[in-house]
Amino acid sequence: MVYKIGLTSTHGTGKTSLRFDVAGALSKRGIKTIDVREVATLATHLGIPINQETTLEAQAWILHKQCTLELKGEIDKYQAIVSDRTVFDNYIYLANACGENPHYLNLALNHAKQHPYSKIYLLPVVGELEENGTRDAEDKQFQITINDKLEAFLEKHNIEHIKLPIPKPYDGDREEWLKLIVYETLKDLE
Repeated sequence: MVYKIGLTSTHGTGKTSLRFDVAGALSKRGIKTIDVREVATLATHLGIPINQETTLEAQAWILHKQCTLELKGEIDKYQAIVSDRTVFDNYIYLANACGENPHYLNLALNHAKQHPYSKIYLLPVVGELEENGTRDAEDKQFQITINDKLEAFLEKHNIEHIKLPIPKPYDGDREEWLKLIVYETLKDLE
């Protein structure tokens, strides 16, 4: 069975850099690893609306695509998948924009049940919201709203996750997070 790491949080918290670093560190240790990019980035390249302009169809596409990319890693028999988001994050963006939706809620929960995350790491909101070319860098309240709804969702549905610590001021590259995730992954894969 594939070891699947889900990085979860609102936008602008460093998931993309962390995903890239974790996947690289695992690959250097001889673990066949694939990293799953944030699907919203692909959506914007295809002209699919995200953020406050999104639609139910757009968010449904993102959620389905997330499931598909994770499944592709399983089909290709990778030892590890490092995912920049989980199906839960993607559901929260959908519910925030379009309201709670039992169909897509069940899709997210059932996907994670049938194809579970080995570990989910929740990144904290730290510092200023920076432009990353995908999510809205002008609306700090949007970032906080998504974060609060995601944390409440994880608690409500008893989804096991590890809250990453707020980084130390000298840890600008989030090395502490990288070391923790790589250590936990190597320990679990032994």
